[in-house]
Amino acid sequence: MQINKITPNHNNKPAFSAKLNGKLTFDISKELYARKFGKYNQIYAAHCKKLEKAGSEHSELYLAKYADGTMGFNLKNPAITTAYEIPMGKAKPGHLLETFFNIKAEDIVKAEETIKSLIGEKINGLINAAKKNKDVYNKVTTAGKDKNIEKAVKNLDDNTIIDLYYSAKK
Repeated sequence: MQINKITPNHNNKPAFSAKLNGKLTFDISKELYARKFGKYNQIYAAHCKKLEKAGSEHSELYLAKYADGTMGFNLKNPAITTAYEIPMGKAKPGHLLETFFNIKAEDIVKAEETIKSLIGEKINGLINAAKKNKDVYNKVTTAGKDKNIEKAVKNLDDNTIIDLYYSAKK
């Protein structure tokens, strides 16, 4: 399965938006054949295409292994923020297919909106806290190297914004 193909009739733009991590597609394909569900390969491929067309081009759906032995489907989008990833489903080993087929294209779009709202909430909260509290204002403008609060916050990385946001809440 080619993940990042370019179609010539679309002005060299990616043929889809969200990416499916190579390990994710490999593990699901491996399970598909290990469970003797190879006859469902076309359904699997069609579902992959639906998910690939959803969301923005910077989003990626990938698998993570948890301490309890389960596998989690997570969505990340470093173009929005590197501080948050959204869990999309959890599966026991050998049962990735069921969880994968439960993920819908609209779930990817909703997850991206959640990521945007999480980081937006922190940015707005930090700006409001800096406007109300001189100590927070000094921390933000010092860290962001600008006396204008909004400009200072734009100069900060996501992790610094979150750290300052939570320190302002104390």
